Amino acid sequence: MRSARVAARNLNVALACSIALLWTATPLAAARTREHIVRQILLDERPVGSVNGVTVSSGSTVEHTVRLGEAILDGARVDVPAHVELIVTSSGNKSRTMLPPGSSVTFITTNLGERYSVNAGDPTFSDVPGALDYFDVQAGRDIDAAAAGTAFSVGVAAGEVTVRCTEGDVNVQKTGYVKIGTLAYKASLVDTISPASGAVTYHTGGVWYLARFATLAQAETYYRRKLAAARRMGDANAVASAVTNLGVVEGTQGRYAGAVKWDQQALALSQRLGDRDREAIALNNLGIAREREGQYAAALHADEQALALYQQLGDREGQAIALTNIGNVEAEQRQYTAALQSERQALTLYEQLGDRDGESTAIMNAALVQESQGGYSEALQSLQQALVLFRQLGDRDGEATALDNVGVAREHEGKYADAFRLIQQALALFRQLGDRDGEAHALTATGHVQEDQGKYAGALHSFQQALTLYRQLGDRDGTAGALGSIGGVEEHQDEYAGALHSYQQELALLRWLHNPAGEANTLANIGFAQVNLNRYADALQPFQQALVLYRQLDDRVGEAKALNNIGVVQEGQGQYAAALSSDREALALYRQVGDRDGEAKALNNIGVVQEDQGQYTDALQSYGESLAISQQTGDQSLAKKTAASIQKVQSHVRQVASPSPRPLPTGSPTALRPLHS
Repeated sequence: MRSARVAARNLNVALACSIALLWTATPLAAARTREHIVRQILLDERPVGSVNGVTVSSGSTVEHTVRLGEAILDGARVDVPAHVELIVTSSGNKSRTMLPPGSSVTFITTNLGERYSVNAGDPTFSDVPGALDYFDVQAGRDIDAAAAGTAFSVGVAAGEVTVRCTEGDVNVQKTGYVKIGTLAYKASLVDTISPASGAVTYHTGGVWYLARFATLAQAETYYRRKLAAARRMGDANAVASAVTNLGVVEGTQGRYAGAVKWDQQALALSQRLGDRDREAIALNNLGIAREREGQYAAALHADEQALALYQQLGDREGQAIALTNIGNVEAEQRQYTAALQSERQALTLYEQLGDRDGESTAIMNAALVQESQGGYSEALQSLQQALVLFRQLGDRDGEATALDNVGVAREHEGKYADAFRLIQQALALFRQLGDRDGEAHALTATGHVQEDQGKYAGALHSFQQALTLYRQLGDRDGTAGALGSIGGVEEHQDEYAGALHSYQQELALLRWLHNPAGEANTLANIGFAQVNLNRYADALQPFQQALVLYRQLDDRVGEAKALNNIGVVQEGQGQYAAALSSDREALALYRQVGDRDGEAKALNNIGVVQEDQGQYTDALQSYGESLAISQQTGDQSLAKKTAASIQKVQSHVRQVASPSPRPLPTGSPTALRPLHS
């Protein structure tokens, strides 16, 4: 399957892990009834029982008066005007929020833990040590502050977020780009801030570089020093942050085995600390690293454990993140129905939370699954909806990803000019942002549009640029895809030896990644290249290996294609009985799955073998059935070819009176090879 770009899954850290593309057996946990209570109202520093001018927005309900003792429910946003100050505590006085004049806060979650979002101003937060499982404050898309038993403030101004800690320490997650050498990687890192740190201001927006290093070794050295310092101080929280950051640095460079090692250490530390929220985040990160290794069973296990923890905590945002990560693994394994269900459950949670950033990404990921299922019109509508949301949010990386995916959808519709224009817009944005992974994907998408238009030289150049980037990034999955795309163009140019070499390189990577579906497709392409080189004996083995894999994957369409290809080779070697058996197996499978195009091609191939053996009556029947189906499905190329075969057999039957005529040379049967992975 030609891939669209999935929303970025960064190796994330201390709080709300990144959004990406369920485990449907586990229902979503019901939230406990907890709330925030208005404990004090000051008007020009004087206590009052109520005040006008404060805006409390909850869905479509908007109030402009606040009273002492009033309950503020999850999802409500409170905007405080000049001259007014509010003090709000959560159920059981487990946390306290002070909202000064001009501040704005959204109360996202109140359960076993609490989560807030600062929209404006400089509110102050504190929570009772050991009373909550997590306490998180978000500021825009780029900053999260996580605390346990601390007092701190988060100030939001234009392009700036300032964090001050007056008691304990606070983990601040910042999302942006890490630059190593000339390459930039989107990632999230953690700072641990204490009273000794003073006020720390982050300048967000635009292309925000979290750190710059000349080499990966320099980055590793820096964070290893941070880890050593945290250990010397005996600060377990800072140790956990440093370990997590080391996992991020390893993962951004495609060194997933190293990322797994650090993520496992972060998991063990969080379990030792009894910090279930950090434990869930470590599991999420571990799942992402495992998925990128191609270790899908291990990835799914980690993601499901994270989901279970978030459900226990009543953390709906965490549940949405875990659901999308699980759906991503399901999509990688072509379990599209399950993946779509996972993504839709995540979308429902984001809508309930009023998280438009999460909502936009969930919409896009659901659209990509729909596209994989062939629902191009529905997918395009969803992608355009996501694009509008990303633009409204000012999320330029999300906008670029959506543009790229809309372009791919337009390509599927055959609207190549529109597709090329949209993908080029995405490419320009990715380059402005320094998102090299996005740039590589947009170059790949550009190459596919050029290939569809027969512009093979341009396509080859685009794919080679993408290949260079993927290799620099250490992205083996992207590298494999680029090699497969290059092999496809080389085939179009009749450079079969070059295509074979590209496919063989791709196959080695896919085996390293433990990607059996991709491996099966590439084996089929290797076999096809061997056929084009007239190496029938060499072609048979990869086709048979592909068949075994398709059967293990329970991919009946892939199995049918492999059988058809095996039949082509057997027919070319004069093994007519074996070829007929393979083609008939393929025909039965196509009929089981209702694939009319495949059925028509299998019937055509059966007709070719029957004609080769002089079984003209049977051949005419097979060709006739194939022609009828291809005309119904609109496959004009096959219909034309089959009609010519029928005319040739009919002519031969009229001219030859012998009951045992000599078989005529025929055209080649129709080989069905999978799309390039």
